[in-house]
Amino acid sequence: MLFKGRLRWTLIFWMFLMSSIAYVDRVNISIAGSAVQRDYGLTNLQLGYGSAHSSSGMPSSRRPVVVSRMSESQVFLKGL
Repeated sequence: MLFKGRLRWTLIFWMFLMSSIAYVDRVNISIAGSAVQRDYGLTNLQLGYGSAHSSSGMPSSRRPVVVSRMSESQVFLKGL
């Protein structure tokens, strides 16, 4: 039983870390968006799709109440 609780908190920690990295990445892309568009010839829609795709797992990892009610495998799959 102790292992399950320990595994849950380990997964929560990693999900927090990954969502923090995704947030910083999204902020950096929004700041450098005009330079990225100019260099790669992207439209606003293409840049938006790229930004949204890179952080699609973030909303599921931001709900600790939901995460605590799910099994470890469900948490992992939602984070993907």
